Amino acid sequence: MLCFAGAEGAVIHPTTHKVLLGFALVHLILAASLPLALFEAHYALYGVHWQLSYVDHPPLMGWLQGLVQLVSHADMAQRLIPIGITLGTQYLLVLLALRLFPDQPGIDRTTAWVVQLIPISHIGFMAAPDLPLMLFSLLTFWCCLNILEQQRWRDWLLMGLCIGLAGLSKYTAVTLVVSLALVLWHQHRHLRWLAQPKLWLAAVVGGLCVLPVLWWNYQHDWISFTFQMEYQGGDGWSLPHMAQALANQLIAYSPLVLLAFLPVQQPGHQHARARLWCWAAPLLLLFAYQAGAGRSSEHWTYSAWLLLAPLMALQLRTLWHKLWLRRAVYTWGILLSLVFALLIAAPWLSFKDFKHPLGKISGWPPASERANQLLNEWRQELADTEPQPTLAVQNWHHAEPLAWYGRPVVVRDMKHETSQYSQWFGHFAPGDRGLLVRPSKRTEAPEIQSEAAECTWVDSLPVYLNKGIARVYHFYRCQW
Repeated sequence: MLCFAGAEGAVIHPTTHKVLLGFALVHLILAASLPLALFEAHYALYGVHWQLSYVDHPPLMGWLQGLVQLVSHADMAQRLIPIGITLGTQYLLVLLALRLFPDQPGIDRTTAWVVQLIPISHIGFMAAPDLPLMLFSLLTFWCCLNILEQQRWRDWLLMGLCIGLAGLSKYTAVTLVVSLALVLWHQHRHLRWLAQPKLWLAAVVGGLCVLPVLWWNYQHDWISFTFQMEYQGGDGWSLPHMAQALANQLIAYSPLVLLAFLPVQQPGHQHARARLWCWAAPLLLLFAYQAGAGRSSEHWTYSAWLLLAPLMALQLRTLWHKLWLRRAVYTWGILLSLVFALLIAAPWLSFKDFKHPLGKISGWPPASERANQLLNEWRQELADTEPQPTLAVQNWHHAEPLAWYGRPVVVRDMKHETSQYSQWFGHFAPGDRGLLVRPSKRTEAPEIQSEAAECTWVDSLPVYLNKGIARVYHFYRCQW
């Protein structure tokens, strides 16, 4: 690829291949063993309802899933592209490590292992916009390194394309513009780069890539931007909120991330360290601000921490003579291995009722089938009465698997909130009837508290995992 100009002489060690391909196999096993998470069903529905963009995210992940669905709608098929993106990204990362630290033999192997010690890397078999964002963020950084070395037109154009594709992946790609400015400023380019026509042509290329998102939002009253402002809005900035979010980061990405903050132990690596931090810092600072406002998720910083993995690897190699560090790394690796084993074996392990770790994502296929049966029975009772009932939920996240496994059924949120499902199926409105699906950790059907509807229980479906009750789905007939 043209974008990989500048990688001459970078040879990946055979052990690195074994590490990356070995964990790709682990991800395939996990993908075959575990049911779809709720958010995976959401992005699978993007592929079913193909649009230029969507309420909560740009469209690229949905477009990719739509391509898969031309061949298969099986759950396992929805995980093949995420596994491929994750593997390709990790290979790109070890190439970056070799390029940034060419005087460190074995840096690719250490980087490969550091990535595997990051727990959140192992949900890379699940579809999410962060995956293509991660890939195109690293590709943009690679092109930026090419530009700093050679100033070729093709590198500028490829960088514009990569930024545009990152923008088609997730809105936080806007931080890449700030990252690019910081790297160029650090290279003492100051404002001179603004006068380069190559930059503006790259901006045009990136703008053309995100044009579908802008056009779709223009047609839908800028609903994505309104949704994001409402969804991300908090109750004011709070230091305890941010502290809790940062503690969660240490769990999701491992305490190894602290190595990236240590001073460089060896001479000659200051420029590489500065470039990595210039690229990662804007996204991390945005996360810190959102965390303080009480709105953050661990995966938002995925591409930033992943880019810093080569720096963590460098520090790990430098400090490997420390006994406490070796013990900490081995202990962390053993704990992760136990988690892998638990997840793979979980469907066959016994747990007390409602204590199964997969309970939240289990049972949606039979629950959706039963919901459709009850819905059809109700429709037959009502005959030609209008409006006919649809499926209903009280949390739009429950609409994700219900609409996926029950497709092409209509699923409406009784809370009347703006979401992708209100855009697809409309709001629950006066006169409407809905068969409510309510997952629960109780055998007894809870009373439904709703200002919008009166609900009557009609059925329950317990879901068992290895003889224990993992979840109970309750069904209600609700009318406005």
